[in-house]
Amino acid sequence: MRSKLKAVLDTNIFIKAWFSSEDNNVCTKIMDLIDDRKIQLLFAQDTIGELVYLVKNFARHNITDVNDRLAMLQGVMELFYYSTSVNTMNTSSPIILDKYDDNGLLS
Repeated sequence: MRSKLKAVLDTNIFIKAWFSSEDNNVCTKIMDLIDDRKIQLLFAQDTIGELVYLVKNFARHNITDVNDRLAMLQGVMELFYYSTSVNTMNTSSPIILDKYDDNGLLS
């Protein structure tokens, strides 16, 4: 039996999948794989914190109904609940020069 592919995703993948007007973008396809339990989502502590913060601010400024705001945040928490937390403190990843990603690598 093969184990599922595991993926640690950056916050921008979630944001583009949820808030993009494109129906068939790569980020949406990745989220579909997670929803269908085809890949195992791993969450870095920094990512879940950033994602919750961004979604909360989006909901407060763009959704008038409090119940709808809370439903959006609950969806993020369910995603986190069904994922696995990982500590990425002592790991490295390739440097990608992305002017839209405020990761501190660009000066």
